[in-house]
Amino acid sequence: MTAISRLPTGRLRISRVVYFTDLQHTDSREIPIGIVSEVMLSSLQGVGTALRPNFSDAELGLMGPFMRDVLANPTRTLWPEVVEIFQNTEPGSTLDVLAQRHASSLSVLAPTPLEVPRRWLLERDTARLAEIVRERMKVTLTDEYFKFLFPPRDDGPMAEEPVVEERVTKLVA
Repeated sequence: MTAISRLPTGRLRISRVVYFTDLQHTDSREIPIGIVSEVMLSSLQGVGTALRPNFSDAELGLMGPFMRDVLANPTRTLWPEVVEIFQNTEPGSTLDVLAQRHASSLSVLAPTPLEVPRRWLLERDTARLAEIVRERMKVTLTDEYFKFLFPPRDDGPMAEEPVVEERVTKLVA
């Protein structure tokens, strides 16, 4: 009898976060807020964000007073919510739960899958895996953030250092 080895699998998804200035008109302006990502591996789950640090006066003028307060500093308001969902829901469901919570003017769009780097699937040292994933997620978040805001403006906002939270579990052999 031949032994069949199970190939490791994983999932990496991103969601764009937008603010719809007018839900009643299809030609209204959408303001990009940033990117949220989630990785799910057999021994590590993680979330990360790359959110705009500020908005132009014109963009702020398009927001209602409540959303202006919420989005005055998206990292301060949205990142704790992402971490809370990550820590208190089933692994792999953070983006889905966040999208359910924010499906109106402030919207987390449907997650898009990205290719999981092979190195993530083959690394057996969990401490090294966490380091590799953290650094690569920062690069991925930054790349996706700038794709979302493309083309960059000379006076446009720069992304803050992406932040990542992970939960390491024992590797099952």
